[in-house]
Amino acid sequence: LNYAVWNCVLASIPSIYKDVYGWNELYIGMAYMPSAASIIVAGILNGKWMDHKYKKTAKAAGFTVDKVAGDDLDKFDIEKARLRDLGIVWVIYNGAMASLGWVFDRRVHPAAPLVLQAMVGFFGTFFFFCFNTLLVDVHHDRPSTAAAAATMMRCGLSAVGVAILDPLVRAIGRSWYFFLLACIVGGGQGLGILVLQRWGWQWRKARRAQEAHGR
Repeated sequence: LNYAVWNCVLASIPSIYKDVYGWNELYIGMAYMPSAASIIVAGILNGKWMDHKYKKTAKAAGFTVDKVAGDDLDKFDIEKARLRDLGIVWVIYNGAMASLGWVFDRRVHPAAPLVLQAMVGFFGTFFFFCFNTLLVDVHHDRPSTAAAAATMMRCGLSAVGVAILDPLVRAIGRSWYFFLLACIVGGGQGLGILVLQRWGWQWRKARRAQEAHGR
């Protein structure tokens, strides 16, 4: 959902800045720069933040991190380590997403939507990295299969999102369109965080036990 919504934002930029602000192709191209810069910075910071959360969770659980041999993640609540402290990220990300349409409709100074786009890109990267890293952690015995399945899902959702972008904007307007995106992705993110933190480790241990029994 996060990846699909971001592609919807990117696809909407050319028409919005041309119709609302009357920008030419050069300025429209430059409108992508704040988001690109924020994503690069978020990627660097998120790696360090995830390492910190991993060590913090391991220490609280009395789990020794072994950088040489690697850790047995089946004996560790990796779901908690990857998804902890995402609450404030969730609030800011979805608040920025919901605000995008309103600033466009009210023709606020272009600095406002550019900053909001950068915020969506920045905080969305945190979700993207955390969930994708967790996906590989949970399926560490077949990471390529897990990554391929995830790519198929997010690209399919992106295709659907971009396909309905124009007719939906015409039907409900930009403000409600971005608000709807925030509700959809925010609900999915929030549910995913709560469910995985509550039951993720239990489900993973049960699946491992079933796989071992099957062998």
